[in-house]
Amino acid sequence: MKRIISLIALVVLVSPIVSCDQLGGLFGKKTTEQQKMEEIAAKAAEMITAQQKKAADEKAKLDQQVEAEVQKRIAEEKAKAAESQPSTEKVIEKIIIKDATTAAEAKPTGYLRIYVDKGLGGGSMSIPFGRDMSTTNGTAFKDNCSSASYKVPDGWQVAIYAGSGYSEKRVTLSGSGTANDLGQVNDKCSSVRWEKR
Repeated sequence: MKRIISLIALVVLVSPIVSCDQLGGLFGKKTTEQQKMEEIAAKAAEMITAQQKKAADEKAKLDQQVEAEVQKRIAEEKAKAAESQPSTEKVIEKIIIKDATTAAEAKPTGYLRIYVDKGLGGGSMSIPFGRDMSTTNGTAFKDNCSSASYKVPDGWQVAIYAGSGYSEKRVTLSGSGTANDLGQVNDKCSSVRWEKR
């Protein structure tokens, strides 16, 4: 140890301007350590750079996967929405079917108008479809009707009876039109009933 110190002192005295690198060269040991440290630092920097590149690559790959998944889900949602919205053709078909059903379910309408005199003359009284009258007594007609105009819904007929309570002789009318003479119930019209045919 004393020898090393003496040698250093000698070098310092002989050459007052000596760099550390030159001293390291004299002893060899320090230069090797420096080189090792520099190599380790360089390798560490390479490893850090490689890890950063790897992390960036993995992030880019993950971003691509996420974007692909998002696009896939958007496409699936659009497909579901398209399936749940009926085409114009189907909507029109539904409307037509619904209108046909509504028309079939619509309540039928019609009337019977009875007149005092033959040929639709004199006073008259209208009886709407579906309203039965078990007697015309108590009305201005009593049993005094001789002609009628009518509009009877399909599948129905209106029956005009000579007696109260839908009794005795009767005349039935269907479709639409006029009856200028009620025949066997002339001046004997006492009750009216709507009947399914």
